[in-house]
Amino acid sequence: MKKITYIILSLFVLFPMACHAAVATTSGERELNVYLFTLNECDKCEDVKKYIEAKHDKNNRIILNEINVNEKEEVYEKAKEILKFKSDNYPLVIIGTDYFIGYDNKKLDSAIKSYLNNEDYCNLVYRIENNKDISNCLEINKDIYKSTNSNLLLSIVLLVAIGLIIGITSFIIIKRKVK
Repeated sequence: MKKITYIILSLFVLFPMACHAAVATTSGERELNVYLFTLNECDKCEDVKKYIEAKHDKNNRIILNEINVNEKEEVYEKAKEILKFKSDNYPLVIIGTDYFIGYDNKKLDSAIKSYLNNEDYCNLVYRIENNKDISNCLEINKDIYKSTNSNLLLSIVLLVAIGLIIGITSFIIIKRKVK
């Protein structure tokens, strides 16, 4: 009887960990291009650059592409038009079709994680630089960065449901053994 109880309790603890490990190892291997638009002598731009480079050191799939707005103004203006942001503040980071003005490492981390876990994102800046079709970029990427929290919630609900199933099954098994 005690043996069955220990096995069931072990399943409660180990099964969620195994599920998390399986989900964590299924991400793809595509490189993530992060575009940092800068101006000369921009201190915050340097801070963002150092932060993203440190992220690259931890995960070599992250590629930092620094673009000086004065040198590639046409790329910047086209991205600005497509993404519909009005501000000319820097630093500007574009990942896929999500952009971040200023330096907010939590938002950057969240976006980087979201895009690294998605194999099929549209790299808007690359397409602009290489005169490729950009017509479907916003549609392809529409839920990548925004869906991070809903994916977490779905995982939690799934783990709770599995825990309930194991708990109810354990209760039934134990009840039958008692009789």
